[in-house]
Amino acid sequence: MVAGFTLLELLVAMAVFAIVSVSVYAALSQMILSRSVLQARYADLADLQRVLVYLERDITQAVARPVKGPYGDKIAALHLVSGAELSLTRTGAVTYQSVDNSLLRVRYQMDGDVVQRGVATVLDQAQDSRFDERQLVDQVALFELSVFDQGTWYTDWPQTDRDAVTPDLTRLPQALRVRMQTQSGRVIQHRLPLLSSSVKE
Repeated sequence: MVAGFTLLELLVAMAVFAIVSVSVYAALSQMILSRSVLQARYADLADLQRVLVYLERDITQAVARPVKGPYGDKIAALHLVSGAELSLTRTGAVTYQSVDNSLLRVRYQMDGDVVQRGVATVLDQAQDSRFDERQLVDQVALFELSVFDQGTWYTDWPQTDRDAVTPDLTRLPQALRVRMQTQSGRVIQHRLPLLSSSVKE
Protein backbone atom coordinates (compact mmCIF):
# COMPACT_ATOMS: atom_id res chain seq x y z
CA MET A 1 0.00 0.00 0.00
CA VAL A 2 1.49 3.36 -1.04
CA ALA A 3 1.69 5.96 1.71
CA GLY A 4 0.55 9.47 0.77
CA PHE A 5 0.68 12.95 2.28
CA THR A 6 -1.92 13.94 4.72
CA LEU A 7 -3.73 17.23 4.35
CA LEU A 8 -1.87 18.62 7.35
CA GLU A 9 1.49 17.73 5.83
CA LEU A 10 0.52 19.44 2.57
CA LEU A 11 -0.55 22.56 4.43
CA VAL A 12 2.72 22.62 6.38
CA ALA A 13 4.76 22.15 3.17
CA MET A 14 2.84 24.92 1.40
CA ALA A 15 3.36 27.26 4.39
CA VAL A 16 7.09 26.57 4.44
CA PHE A 17 7.28 27.13 0.67
CA ALA A 18 5.41 30.41 0.99
CA ILE A 19 7.70 31.64 3.77
CA VAL A 20 10.81 30.74 1.78
CA SER A 21 9.39 32.36 -1.37
CA VAL A 22 8.61 35.60 0.47
CA SER A 23 12.12 35.67 1.95
CA VAL A 24 13.75 35.07 -1.44
CA TYR A 25 11.55 37.70 -3.10
CA ALA A 26 12.39 40.25 -0.40
CA ALA A 27 16.10 39.54 -0.80
CA LEU A 28 15.91 39.85 -4.60
CA SER A 29 13.91 43.08 -4.35
CA GLN A 30 16.50 44.55 -2.00
CA MET A 31 19.31 43.54 -4.36
CA ILE A 32 17.53 45.13 -7.34
CA LEU A 33 16.84 48.31 -5.37
CA SER A 34 20.45 48.52 -4.19
CA ARG A 35 21.68 48.02 -7.74
CA SER A 36 19.37 50.78 -9.02
CA VAL A 37 20.61 53.17 -6.34
CA LEU A 38 24.25 52.38 -7.14
CA GLN A 39 23.65 52.82 -10.86
CA ALA A 40 22.01 56.20 -10.24
CA ARG A 41 24.95 57.28 -8.07
CA TYR A 42 27.47 56.16 -10.67
CA ALA A 43 25.52 58.02 -13.37
CA ASP A 44 25.49 61.18 -11.22
CA LEU A 45 29.22 60.88 -10.61
CA ALA A 46 29.93 60.31 -14.31
CA ASP A 47 27.91 63.42 -15.24
CA LEU A 48 29.70 65.59 -12.68
CA GLN A 49 33.09 64.25 -13.73
CA ARG A 50 32.31 65.17 -17.34
CA VAL A 51 31.97 68.80 -16.23
CA LEU A 52 35.34 68.53 -14.49
CA VAL A 53 36.96 67.11 -17.62
CA TYR A 54 35.79 70.07 -19.71
CA LEU A 55 36.73 72.59 -17.03
CA GLU A 56 40.19 71.12 -16.57
CA ARG A 57 40.83 71.10 -20.30
CA ASP A 58 39.75 74.72 -20.67
CA ILE A 59 41.50 75.99 -17.54
CA THR A 60 44.85 74.39 -18.35
CA GLN A 61 44.77 76.07 -21.78
CA ALA A 62 43.63 79.49 -20.55
CA VAL A 63 45.50 82.47 -21.97
CA ALA A 64 45.67 86.08 -20.81
CA ARG A 65 43.80 87.53 -23.76
CA PRO A 66 40.95 89.95 -22.88
CA VAL A 67 38.04 90.27 -25.29
CA LYS A 68 35.51 92.88 -26.34
CA GLY A 69 31.85 92.46 -25.52
CA PRO A 70 29.04 93.03 -28.01
CA TYR A 71 28.87 96.72 -27.09
CA GLY A 72 32.61 97.37 -27.20
CA ASP A 73 33.18 96.91 -23.47
CA LYS A 74 36.40 95.14 -22.47
CA ILE A 75 36.05 91.81 -20.66
CA ALA A 76 38.85 90.16 -18.70
CA ALA A 77 40.74 87.17 -20.05
CA LEU A 78 39.12 85.21 -17.23
CA HIS A 79 35.84 86.64 -15.98
CA LEU A 80 33.90 85.22 -13.03
CA VAL A 81 30.59 86.73 -11.90
CA SER A 82 29.15 85.93 -8.45
CA GLY A 83 30.59 82.42 -8.57
CA ALA A 84 27.92 81.45 -11.08
CA GLU A 85 29.16 82.38 -14.56
CA LEU A 86 32.68 81.84 -15.84
CA SER A 87 34.11 82.87 -19.19
CA LEU A 88 37.70 82.63 -20.36
CA THR A 89 39.92 82.67 -23.42
CA ARG A 90 41.69 79.44 -24.24
CA THR A 91 44.00 78.08 -26.89
CA GLY A 92 44.64 74.73 -28.50
CA ALA A 93 41.27 74.36 -30.19
CA VAL A 94 42.20 73.92 -33.84
CA THR A 95 39.15 71.72 -34.44
CA TYR A 96 36.91 74.77 -34.19
CA GLN A 97 38.94 76.62 -36.84
CA SER A 98 39.05 79.84 -34.83
CA VAL A 99 40.24 82.83 -36.83
CA ASP A 100 42.36 84.21 -33.95
CA ASN A 101 45.28 81.75 -33.81
CA SER A 102 43.01 78.94 -32.63
CA LEU A 103 41.78 80.91 -29.63
CA LEU A 104 38.28 80.39 -28.29
CA ARG A 105 36.05 82.02 -25.73
CA VAL A 106 34.31 79.48 -23.51
CA ARG A 107 31.60 80.07 -20.94
CA TYR A 108 30.11 78.03 -18.11
CA GLN A 109 26.78 78.85 -16.51
CA MET A 110 23.60 77.31 -15.13
CA ASP A 111 20.27 77.55 -16.91
CA GLY A 112 17.63 76.26 -14.53
CA ASP A 113 19.06 72.97 -13.28
CA VAL A 114 21.34 72.51 -16.30
CA VAL A 115 25.07 73.30 -16.44
CA GLN A 116 25.98 74.56 -19.90
CA ARG A 117 29.26 75.11 -21.71
CA GLY A 118 29.23 77.70 -24.47
CA VAL A 119 31.87 78.16 -27.16
CA ALA A 120 32.47 81.25 -29.29
CA THR A 121 35.03 81.15 -32.09
CA VAL A 122 34.95 84.96 -32.42
CA LEU A 123 36.71 86.54 -29.45
CA ASP A 124 35.76 90.18 -29.98
CA GLN A 125 32.03 89.92 -30.33
CA ALA A 126 29.51 91.92 -32.29
CA GLN A 127 25.92 92.46 -31.18
CA ASP A 128 24.76 89.45 -33.16
CA SER A 129 27.53 87.14 -31.88
CA ARG A 130 26.36 84.01 -30.09
CA PHE A 131 27.83 81.20 -28.01
CA ASP A 132 27.26 77.64 -29.16
CA GLU A 133 25.72 76.24 -25.96
CA ARG A 134 25.97 72.56 -25.03
CA GLN A 135 24.40 70.83 -22.04
CA LEU A 136 26.94 69.09 -19.82
CA VAL A 137 24.75 67.84 -16.96
CA ASP A 138 21.19 68.34 -15.77
CA GLN A 139 19.35 67.95 -12.46
CA VAL A 140 21.96 70.08 -10.71
CA ALA A 141 21.04 71.77 -7.43
CA LEU A 142 24.30 73.72 -6.99
CA PHE A 143 27.04 74.92 -9.33
CA GLU A 144 29.52 77.17 -7.54
CA LEU A 145 32.83 78.51 -8.82
CA SER A 146 35.60 80.47 -7.13
CA VAL A 147 39.17 81.43 -8.03
CA PHE A 148 42.28 81.56 -5.85
CA ASP A 149 44.90 84.29 -5.95
CA GLN A 150 47.47 85.50 -3.41
CA GLY A 151 46.02 83.46 -0.54
CA THR A 152 42.34 84.38 -1.03
CA TRP A 153 39.36 82.76 -2.73
CA TYR A 154 37.11 85.04 -4.80
CA THR A 155 33.69 84.54 -6.38
CA ASP A 156 34.24 87.55 -8.65
CA TRP A 157 37.22 88.10 -10.96
CA PRO A 158 39.17 90.15 -11.84
CA GLN A 159 39.93 91.96 -8.60
CA THR A 160 41.16 95.56 -8.55
CA ASP A 161 44.61 95.95 -7.00
CA ARG A 162 44.87 98.37 -4.10
CA ASP A 163 47.08 100.80 -6.04
CA ALA A 164 45.20 100.49 -9.35
CA VAL A 165 42.21 102.40 -10.61
CA THR A 166 40.96 99.64 -12.89
CA PRO A 167 41.49 95.89 -12.73
CA ASP A 168 44.17 94.16 -14.79
CA LEU A 169 42.13 92.38 -17.47
CA THR A 170 45.07 90.18 -18.52
CA ARG A 171 45.79 88.75 -15.08
CA LEU A 172 44.88 85.12 -14.45
CA PRO A 173 44.25 83.71 -10.97
CA GLN A 174 46.27 80.81 -9.64
CA ALA A 175 43.53 78.20 -9.35
CA LEU A 176 39.85 77.47 -9.86
CA ARG A 177 37.57 75.63 -7.44
CA VAL A 178 34.27 74.09 -8.52
CA ARG A 179 31.58 72.66 -6.26
CA MET A 180 28.55 70.85 -7.64
CA GLN A 181 25.60 69.06 -6.11
CA THR A 182 22.93 67.07 -7.89
CA GLN A 183 19.30 67.09 -6.86
CA SER A 184 19.80 63.56 -5.53
CA GLY A 185 22.34 64.94 -3.03
CA ARG A 186 25.57 63.88 -4.73
CA VAL A 187 28.32 66.44 -4.03
CA ILE A 188 31.67 66.84 -5.73
CA GLN A 189 34.34 69.47 -5.19
CA HIS A 190 37.58 69.88 -7.10
CA ARG A 191 40.44 72.36 -7.46
CA LEU A 192 42.16 73.03 -10.75
CA PRO A 193 45.45 74.98 -11.06
CA LEU A 194 45.88 77.48 -13.89
CA LEU A 195 49.00 77.50 -16.00
CA SER A 196 50.51 80.95 -16.48
CA SER A 197 50.25 82.08 -20.09
CA SER A 198 51.51 85.04 -22.03
CA VAL A 199 49.19 87.75 -23.29
CA LYS A 200 47.78 87.13 -26.74
CA GLU A 201 47.19 90.32 -28.68
